[in-house]
Amino acid sequence: EEEDPMDYSFDSNTARAATVESPAAAALPELGFEPVARPELCVRLDAAMTGPGGQVIAISAPAGTGKTALVLDWATRHLARSRPDTEIAWLTVGAGGTTGDEINITVAQSVSRSAESGRALVLVIDNAHLISDPAAIGDLEDFLATAPAHVTTVLSARHDLPLRWHILELPGRLTRLHATDLAFTGTRAGQLTRRHGCALSEAELTTVLRLTRGWAALLRLAAVHVTTHPDRAAALTELECPPQPLADFLADEVVAALPGALRESATALGVPESFTHALAARLTGATPDPITELTRLEFPMTATARDDEVWYTLHPLLRAHLLASLRRGGDTRLHALHHAAASWYLATDRPMAALPHLVRAPDAELLSRFLRENAVRLVLDRHGTSLFEQLRQCRSRALDDPFLGALRVLDALERDDAGKAIVCLDLLFRQPRRSGQIVPAGSIAPLTLAASAGIARATGIGLSDFRPPAPFPESGHPDIDGYAVGELGMALLARGDYDEGEQLLNRAAALSDCAAIPRLRVRAATRLALAAGIRDELGPMRRQAELAVALADRHGLADSPDGRRALAAAAFTAYLRGAGTEDARITRFLAAQRLPDPTTGLPSGRVTDVIAQLLAFDDSEDAYTGAEALRRSAVVLLRGPASLPALSGRLLPHIVRVLIDVRATNSVRLLTDQAEAVLGHSADTVLARALAVLPERPRAARGLIAPLLVDVEAARPLETVTALVVDGVAQAALGQPGAARDTLERALLAAAPDQLVRPFLDVPGAGTLLDAHIGTLGQHNEFAERIRRHPRLRRKSAQPRLTPAELTVLNQLPSGRTAAQIADVLGVSVNTVKTHLRGIYAKFGTGTRADAMELARRSGML
Repeated sequence: EEEDPMDYSFDSNTARAATVESPAAAALPELGFEPVARPELCVRLDAAMTGPGGQVIAISAPAGTGKTALVLDWATRHLARSRPDTEIAWLTVGAGGTTGDEINITVAQSVSRSAESGRALVLVIDNAHLISDPAAIGDLEDFLATAPAHVTTVLSARHDLPLRWHILELPGRLTRLHATDLAFTGTRAGQLTRRHGCALSEAELTTVLRLTRGWAALLRLAAVHVTTHPDRAAALTELECPPQPLADFLADEVVAALPGALRESATALGVPESFTHALAARLTGATPDPITELTRLEFPMTATARDDEVWYTLHPLLRAHLLASLRRGGDTRLHALHHAAASWYLATDRPMAALPHLVRAPDAELLSRFLRENAVRLVLDRHGTSLFEQLRQCRSRALDDPFLGALRVLDALERDDAGKAIVCLDLLFRQPRRSGQIVPAGSIAPLTLAASAGIARATGIGLSDFRPPAPFPESGHPDIDGYAVGELGMALLARGDYDEGEQLLNRAAALSDCAAIPRLRVRAATRLALAAGIRDELGPMRRQAELAVALADRHGLADSPDGRRALAAAAFTAYLRGAGTEDARITRFLAAQRLPDPTTGLPSGRVTDVIAQLLAFDDSEDAYTGAEALRRSAVVLLRGPASLPALSGRLLPHIVRVLIDVRATNSVRLLTDQAEAVLGHSADTVLARALAVLPERPRAARGLIAPLLVDVEAARPLETVTALVVDGVAQAALGQPGAARDTLERALLAAAPDQLVRPFLDVPGAGTLLDAHIGTLGQHNEFAERIRRHPRLRRKSAQPRLTPAELTVLNQLPSGRTAAQIADVLGVSVNTVKTHLRGIYAKFGTGTRADAMELARRSGML
């Protein structure tokens, strides 16, 4: 009798069950210990008995997963309580196979006796996978297809028999359980180990479960290994490469059961962490690949959908066992398999997956080519640490190559570790000058220049003196040159050389297209959006930002730092055009940007955080706390060495508006003083001060912005529009309505091409100015009306609270109709209209229609 090593249960002689005697029938298994109760599985088995027709329960799982123990516990203990009149017939197929006649006699006698007694019957055929006689399989299939309704047949096997399962599945008569259903987890696993005298701590049990995946036999053997080892921590580590008892079990009960050729194929599949049908075919040379047959035989592996393909992963301990057997067989086959896996991953553009195999395949030329073609991309994708660690573990000589030394600097910069970048660059310069084996010597110079530019921008040290060499050294590798030119362009932007910096960024974008590195292309487009933003060129800024977001989405980079910067640029362009948190671009950016708690979190000083806080302010639950958190973040940004001064300046007027909204006068003064100390007397600091003094000192505000209006044609659009709106509001406050209207018209003219709405929302009093002159602005009336209807437009005077009926009458006043005519239009009495008019006049504090209309316009209600 062949049974799974862990398919044991308690002595069942005392259980309430009726066994049927026949030439093949045996008593219920008598097992040496009481199993762990699995009520959640017993309930599923109970439910399987209630379906239409004769039900079939197929339990297919590898050896030692607890099939027999589960069925025996359910049949003898659980059914004795839930269905006490159920008869049990148990047939265990022997190692030599059970003949069809024996099975037929057992089935016939069992069904006959249960029919005579009128009881339900559970017929268990254990070790069903050992039925090999085609006639016996055919007879079993015929019986299952026509089984009486009171019979439930349980087939417990290591793998499915070759039956036509669809004839059972289509009418809903088949219930399946596999290894994943039988796996022990959490509490049940702890009960199992304790029941066998192998109690584990919670941490130990977590590790054991991770390695065994709840496979009962392995779980018990691993627990025994840990609890009997003098050093339990060492024992847990040893489990990564299965100790002898676990290895023997896997070899004898799992691997040895496979046919010879399939066993060789399965061993080869232990080399990669996971594999597809194509990779399996490459490693095994088998046609068709062995996955289908291994799946049919319930070989322990899981399938996961990833990258539009199905990836298979072997059980971790089984894979470790197969790798160990490959190592014992010598290096030749193992190296060949690693080489084949690496080549396949590279051919399918999966360089990071190829790396573990490359470092284990003794092919220095292939590794050098891999590093030459992929190392920059891996560093940009934040895999630099893993790259260097895997090279270190295999003691690769490539680590001494100057190319890898330069990449260490770039890796540190990518992880915002300027200190380490400085150390790595210093070590690189201290090395003796020599040619590397990976890239030509000329390829190192662009990387070291990029590293120097990145360090200068990150620390602020030497930035003002930084000059790119002329001509710029190029390596001929688009990934190296694209990265280097982009870093130099950003360094020039940071020091204020906008023209040359933008030229380099455009070149970096072209090179990144040639390099076909998505992250580099997203970064280039985002940087061009920033450059356009610094110039106040909203059209190009919006196009580049949207391109960057689209590229990030296409290549799965939306949640990366580069992707979030692209989202920030797109959201900010929408913000300048008047969008709020209802806009999808802003909503998406705020969801992706993880902001600290404004009450407890420390400001990061990252520009993306400052933009997110600014865009989220209007919906803040606590406006003052949100405004102060924004101010603190802005101060850290201004003081940070890595900031782009021009970009920080562009944000300043918007941040000042937020502080004005919460009447944080002192905070406004502090921020503008700090900004001026960093940025100097720039247009942005002038506008910030003008916004601060405008409500109380309009004449002073005009004096501040006067220099900005000297040459409007040469000025930046956002700067010009904001200055003109400030000037118009100040003129109105000083009693110059005609001049104010003309200035407002100029502001609308300058704002219209890019639909710049934000200056009108930010400048205090702009709403009142628009209300006063709506209808007199010629071709700009439509744009002005859209701004007036903006929900975020601020007005000095609050709108009176009119009833819906009063609002309806108010909207009729500009028509010039009399009260009687309005009554006819609305279908109400003239007295009703007059009553509403009196209410309108009273709420506006006036006694005439003309004054009411003027006040309604000023408050934005008309």
